[in-house]
Amino acid sequence: MSEKRIISDAEIEELLEEFNPSELDSAMSRMCPFYKNGDTELTSVYGSIHRFVQSRLLAKLQLKLDDLSIAGELRGDDGERIDGIVTKYRVALNGKKVEILTENGEETHEVAVLEVKTGSFGPLQPAAYAHQWGLPVIVIEIKTEDVHLVDQQTASKFLSEAASHMENMENLKDEGQKIPDYYQCKDCRNTNCEYSRDDENNTGNDAIKKKSEILENLDNATEKTVSTIREILEESDYTSTIQSSESQEVLEK
Repeated sequence: MSEKRIISDAEIEELLEEFNPSELDSAMSRMCPFYKNGDTELTSVYGSIHRFVQSRLLAKLQLKLDDLSIAGELRGDDGERIDGIVTKYRVALNGKKVEILTENGEETHEVAVLEVKTGSFGPLQPAAYAHQWGLPVIVIEIKTEDVHLVDQQTASKFLSEAASHMENMENLKDEGQKIPDYYQCKDCRNTNCEYSRDDENNTGNDAIKKKSEILENLDNATEKTVSTIREILEESDYTSTIQSSESQEVLEK
């Protein structure tokens, strides 16, 4: 058995230059190198609901974590936006990052990136954020009330595999190899391909009604996020320096 080639940091950087974090999961799910994306445009209500849920969650987090400081959406050096950030002495949900501020508030120690999800998501987007920001990423999945933590080691594994997949796709394309798949061929817009399908994708008209159901999950998702943030703080040895007895009571409410 041949040894698996180790993917270099340069190859991961090249991957992230070609794809934004928000594009990675979709791009890496393709098995055929000749797949072409369609121009399907989703209803704008999804974006509005996402921003509403994000605002509700960040406000609830700030009330629960009043010894930390929450700030809203941030834009990184690459132009990608994140949902929040946690910081020391005030939970600053700063964009997508959780920062920890020092007692006098003059210095900021970033602790984690927050990513709010109202629908489905994949592991590569948070992995890319963890790599780019150099911080663990807390993914808050409102639909299921699950809170996921993606650390640096986990991010590296996923991004290395994604870079390797891109290399495989390039080799397959060079060899002219196509890999037909019922569902992917249905969505593919490569009409010159012999496997092309023209099935119509039905869209429902009850998006708002369906999305309203996730609002009931905000409280539980907030509690789980608070617990995850506290775990990160304890592991980072911040707890002893930032939690007074009063703030401890707040966190336990």
